[in-house]
Amino acid sequence: MNVREAQLFVDDYVIESYVRVHRTIHQPQKFGPVLMADRPWEGNAVVLYGTVLKHPENEFFQMWYQTFVKLPPPENTYICYAVSQDGIHWEKPVVGDVEYRSSKENNIIIRGPFQSLDSPSVVFDPEEPNESRRYKMLVYGAIPGGDRGLFAAFSPDGVHWRLTEKSVAPMVGDRTNVMLDAAAERRDVAYTRRHTMMQDHKRRTIYRSKSSDFMAWTDPELVLAPDLADSHDLQFYGMTAFQYESLYLGFLQCLHSREDRNDIQLVTSRDNRSWHRTQPREVFMPNGPRGTWDSAWISIASNPPLLRDGRLWIYYEGRNAAHGQQYPFPRGSIGVATLRRDGFASIDAGPTEGSLTTNAFAWPGGKLLVNVNAKAGAGVTDGWQEAGRARLEILDENGEVIPGFSRDKCQPFTGDFLDHEFHWTSGKDLNSLVGNRIKLRFHLVNAELYSFRAVI
Repeated sequence: MNVREAQLFVDDYVIESYVRVHRTIHQPQKFGPVLMADRPWEGNAVVLYGTVLKHPENEFFQMWYQTFVKLPPPENTYICYAVSQDGIHWEKPVVGDVEYRSSKENNIIIRGPFQSLDSPSVVFDPEEPNESRRYKMLVYGAIPGGDRGLFAAFSPDGVHWRLTEKSVAPMVGDRTNVMLDAAAERRDVAYTRRHTMMQDHKRRTIYRSKSSDFMAWTDPELVLAPDLADSHDLQFYGMTAFQYESLYLGFLQCLHSREDRNDIQLVTSRDNRSWHRTQPREVFMPNGPRGTWDSAWISIASNPPLLRDGRLWIYYEGRNAAHGQQYPFPRGSIGVATLRRDGFASIDAGPTEGSLTTNAFAWPGGKLLVNVNAKAGAGVTDGWQEAGRARLEILDENGEVIPGFSRDKCQPFTGDFLDHEFHWTSGKDLNSLVGNRIKLRFHLVNAELYSFRAVI
C-alpha cells in the first residue's frame, strides 16, 4: 500500500475491519448542457463519445466529440473539435481540413470514406518521441464493402489529424475508450467490444485490448459481463477507464434494454485487468427526469476527471432518446458534472459511533491528510441533534494502540475538509513512527470518510 497516493474507499482493498459503518456511492452534481448542436453538420445531437483534456502547456480545454444525425453517409457522423478557456464556455474553431457541402469553414477534423464512424477516443502521450504523434486517437470506422474496425489517428496539436488507411484492430466493436497507463509496459489500453460479442454472450459486454505502439493491438479479452445479480435485460454498453491515485476506476455504461435507457455505475481495478463492480451496485450518474435533455442516455467522456479547485470535473453527454428513433431525434447535448476530490464513495457512520480499521502499511513520514466530512449531516435531518465527529487512533501491526495515539487523546474533528490533519493532546507526532508498520482506526459519528494520504 503506497500511501503517498490517496487511498480511497471505493473497494475493500485498504480495509481490515469495520463496525457500524457502510459504504455510500456519491453522485456528481450536474451542470449543463455546456455544448449543444448549433451547426448545420451537427443536426440535433452532439455526442461525447469523445474526450476532454487540458492542453499540456497552455491550460485551455480541448474537446473531441462526434455528431449523430439519422441521415445517409457522410452526413450521419462527423468528428469535431471544440476549445474553451474555462471549461464552461466552448468555441467551435474553423479547422479547415474537411469539406462539408462544398466548404471547409467548419470544426470537423475527421470524416474519411466511412459509412459508419463512431467513438473517437483521444490520449495525449508526453513521452512519445515523435512530436507528430503526441496526440493519439482510436476511432471506429466501417468502409462500405471493405475494412472495418478501429482506425488510429495521430496529431501534433490535437487539431490536424492523420488517419491510418487501414484498421489497426479489425472487427472490433464501435464503443471503444482508450486510456494511457503510465505504469504498464504496454501503455495503451482500450476497453471495447469484440465482433463475436452478441454471438458469445447474447448481450453487450466489455473487452480489453492493449498495445505498445498504438498500431498493433492484442486480441480483445472479456473483462466484464452482467451476472446473476443483474436484471435479465442489463447490458454493458461501454466503459471509461482511468488511473486515479492508488487504483484504477471505471465508469460503466449500463443499458437497461427494456426501457432503452442507460446510466452509469462505478467499477474498480488494482491491475487494470481484473475489474469489479463497486458495492453497493448503485447508480453513480443517473438519467435526468423524464422529458429532460439527458433522460434516456448518459455517456461519460473517455478521459479521467479533471481536477479543478478541489472538485473533479466529469464531462458527459445526454440524449432524450435512445435506439430506434427516427430523424429528427435523438436530441443530444454535452454537459459537465462535478464531484469533491476523491468523492466517488465514502465510509459513513450514523449517530451511533462506528469505526473502520485499515490494513497495516509502512509509514513513510510526513503529514497524514484525511478527506472527511464530519458535519451534523443526515443525523440532524433524521432528528438526531448530535453534530458529526471524527477521531483517529494509530495501531501497531498487531492491532495494539500505540501509546500517545489513542482515540481519547485525539482532538476530535467536526467540519468538512479535503485535507484534515489529526493531532493528539499527548504531543506525539507521526514522524516518530517513520518506518514502522501501522494501522489507522477511524472513529466516526455522523461522518463520511473518503480517503487518506501521506504528504511530505
